[in-house]
This record gives sequence, structure tokens and C-alpha cells, in this order.
Amino acid sequence: MTGLLVERFRPLALLLGLALSALLLGGCSGTQAHSYSLTMPEGLVRLAVDVENYRGHVEVIADEDARNVTVDGWIWLGAEAIKAGGEEPYTLTSVEARIERSPDAPNSGVLRVRTSSEHSEFHDHHVRLVIRAPRVDGLRIVNRGGYVEVVEARGAVEIENASGGIQFRSSSPMVDPVQVLATDTNIWYQVPAGSTGEVVLETLEGRAVYKNTLTDSDQTYTTMSQDGADGSVIRTVLANGTNPVNIRTNRGDIRLLVMEDPVGYKTNFDWVMPELRNYWRHGGSKNYTRNRPDDDYESGSFRNRSD
Repeated sequence: MTGLLVERFRPLALLLGLALSALLLGGCSGTQAHSYSLTMPEGLVRLAVDVENYRGHVEVIADEDARNVTVDGWIWLGAEAIKAGGEEPYTLTSVEARIERSPDAPNSGVLRVRTSSEHSEFHDHHVRLVIRAPRVDGLRIVNRGGYVEVVEARGAVEIENASGGIQFRSSSPMVDPVQVLATDTNIWYQVPAGSTGEVVLETLEGRAVYKNTLTDSDQTYTTMSQDGADGSVIRTVLANGTNPVNIRTNRGDIRLLVMEDPVGYKTNFDWVMPELRNYWRHGGSKNYTRNRPDDDYESGSFRNRSD
């Protein structure tokens, strides 16, 4: 048993050792904060959020008690990035936020948040974003290298994340299209009764879990890999919904929970160690796009789920 534990935590210990060595040998890292307070335009009754973060963490929180939109960004640079950036290394990374009115719907708007960096891809640097708004009536997030956490959003959802956990928690019934595509990532999707959808949960290496004790589900099937160990697909129709709910990852677990208090139940982010060999096989550096499995399940075996 001890040997198994050593093998399990050896990659983590190696990463921690390398990080400590880099800190001791390479000098100090640093953080610079950027904050925006944006006033909701007059007459705006709907607000969508559109985020693109080149690397780091993204938190989006809808708070009905908030008076304005706030965007806080923390730029973190490792020692190598600071050294290579010259006299003003933080100017090579930017955080921008603005609210745009929708030309087709005068009462609707979009909060657009963008980060970018001119630092080398090999330098350790990232941005943590925390976005708070009085409401989130639609959401798009593109991120990598960190977790994505969304609280109390509603409307259509589109999330893409690589190498970091995803947790979506909302007390508003989700009845619009949802698409979550991930790479080397565990995914939690927690919603209340009243949510609907034609659901597809798929992981190529991991476990898909669907738990619903509050409402109706039908046409529920599970597809498993030949050995029953890695890779599974769950298909179901939630509350006779027709809106697509597609949640997929290449490596990691997927959990869709229909529950009484989806916002109050928060789990720790469990990281999925990337399989580095996947990045030089089957397409080289582009192989990370395997987070979009196809619909060919012939290698699996269907079985009806009655639970």
C-alpha cells in the first residue's frame, strides 16, 4: 500500500521539487493587480459575460446585491518572466474590460474581458480573474492553465478550458444550450430542479456521473469502454428538454448533479495530471484538441440505466 501511495504522489512531489528549485535558483516572482469598476449602462436589463484568458484562473460570480460590475485581475510573473521583461515586465501583459450594448437588443449588453501577454510561452506567468456582476444572462469563457468557477449564471453557456478544473453552480433552472469542452480537466455541473436538456456527458479517460433525485429523466443510457475502467458516456433527457447540454473532456471525471442547493455545495478542485505523451502523438502539439470526442461509440457497450 505504501508503495502505491509513493507511486501515486511521485509526479506531484517532482513538480513541487522543480518549483522549489526554480524559486531558489531563479529569484523572486511577483504580482500586479488591475481593477475595473464598470457602471451598468442605463436601461440595461440583461448582461452576458464573454471572457478570454490566455492562462490562469477565471471566477465569474453573479451577485444581485452588487451595484456595479467589478473585474479584478492579478498578473503573476515568475522569475524568468520578470528577468526577460526588462525594466517594466508587467507592461507585456494586459487586462482589459468593457461593457458593450447589443446592437440588436438595446436593453442587453455584453461584458467583454480579455487578457493577453507578450511574454514567451515558456515563461511562467498567468492572470487570475475575478468578475462580479449584478446578473449573468449568458456566458462564454475560453481559458487554459487554471480553474474556471461560475456561480449563479443563467442563460446559454459555453466554456472551454485546458488543464484546470471546471465548476458551474447555479440556483436558476438552466433551460438554454450548454457546451463545456475541456482537456485534462474534471468538471462539476450543478443545477436545480426545473433545468432541462438533451444531455451528453463524455470522458475518454475517467468517469461520467449523473445524479438526479428531484425531477424526471428518461432515455438514460451509459456507454462504457470495453474493459469498463476508462472512458464512459451518459446520455439522458432531463425534464423533456430539447436544449443541448454537451459536457466533454478527454481526461478527467464529469459530474452532473441536479440538487436542492447547487450553489451551496462546493468541492475542492481536483487537478488532472496531463499525459504528456498525448502531446506528441496523433497530431503533435495539436493533440490537446481531443477534448471533442466524436459520436462513434461502437467500441463500447450500451446498457440501460434504471437508477
